Amino acid sequence: MDVGPVRQQAVLAALALSPGRSVSRQELLDGVWGMESPGGNVVPVYVYRLRKGLRLGECQDSVIRTDRYGYRLAPGAVDVDVTCMEELVTAAGAAERAGDPAEAVRLCGRALDLFRGEPLAGLPGPLAELERLRLVERRVALAQRKAQWQLRLGRVAEAAADLSELALQQPLNEPVAALLMHALNRDGRRAEALSVFNRTGRRLADELGVPRGTAVPGAVVGAAGEGGGRGRDGGGPGGTAGAGGRTAQAGGRTAELPGGTAEFPAPVTGVEAWPTQVAAWTTQVAAWTVRLPARAARAGASTARIIAGMAQLRA
Repeated sequence: MDVGPVRQQAVLAALALSPGRSVSRQELLDGVWGMESPGGNVVPVYVYRLRKGLRLGECQDSVIRTDRYGYRLAPGAVDVDVTCMEELVTAAGAAERAGDPAEAVRLCGRALDLFRGEPLAGLPGPLAELERLRLVERRVALAQRKAQWQLRLGRVAEAAADLSELALQQPLNEPVAALLMHALNRDGRRAEALSVFNRTGRRLADELGVPRGTAVPGAVVGAAGEGGGRGRDGGGPGGTAGAGGRTAQAGGRTAELPGGTAEFPAPVTGVEAWPTQVAAWTTQVAAWTVRLPARAARAGASTARIIAGMAQLRA
């Protein structure tokens, strides 16, 4: 169905994202046009066109109602994906509390299926921009929650596959990387977990300037030693040489690894210590999130401009 130009589509989206309440003309101006407001008359024109094109079945009543507060969608007239998603998330939480994580995974999967491509793709205005950011973050949080339930159920391969896809879409998201490493480790794919760790660290350093620690996690040593059939704890070419200057061999290359630092404490080596090391990585990844002012500034700059612009309009 053709609902008109993009600004008119944005007006309809603003109404759909405000279920159960009326949206005033000024709210629509602020949310759809921001600081580029053309004046109050454009909103009634767009709403008139939408009301004319969106009818309730065969009757002449429009799905858009008008009252003294503004405009709103008729209750029960339309199904909004965002509303359906939140209802499914609520049901998934209830299933978890009832002790049924399998049902929680199923409901969470249905909620994630409602995300098709970029939310509100192509729609202009401050409201659409803020909702895009919010819905992307919502989707990532739901995917992580689903993976945690899958891991609890022992569905490790499923969790690793879902998280691998999510990590490709969110290459700078450290909690996603940490959860993916944990899932890969539980699935016996230690080399892939190490690759995720190194790739995430490089991208953070290259794209955001976030410094990475100089010490490689001890699991690198353990994995290299295990893979080559060598000893560990100083027992062979793949083993460690001591806390002050550890040595690892991987792919025929020997690298001197510095001792433990506050950022990467000297780890316990050996395959049996892997779960402990993954937990340490998870802590480190959480710390990265705190130390990302560049990313926060980049993501929040447009939001700050939007809020400042809307304050100016109301002043």
